[in-house]
Amino acid sequence: MNGTDDGDLRPGDLLIGAEAICAYLIELGFEDLKPAKIYYLKRAGILPIGNLAGDAGTLVSTKSRLAKHMDRKARGSSAA
Repeated sequence: MNGTDDGDLRPGDLLIGAEAICAYLIELGFEDLKPAKIYYLKRAGILPIGNLAGDAGTLVSTKSRLAKHMDRKARGSSAA
């Protein structure tokens, strides 16, 4: 999972764990989000979140990928 289109992960872009992903999404405006909900959003394929070490691994994503996904959703693009 890369943070940018050119494959370079920028410093501070990587989010490791449901708590970190949740905190970033709250920064983006998801006020009532809880870390447990992140697991649902990943399983349902709603957000671009991956796992380290398979299904039982730690959740991971990047700020840039989540922000890009949310921007596409806000614009109504089905290409997200």
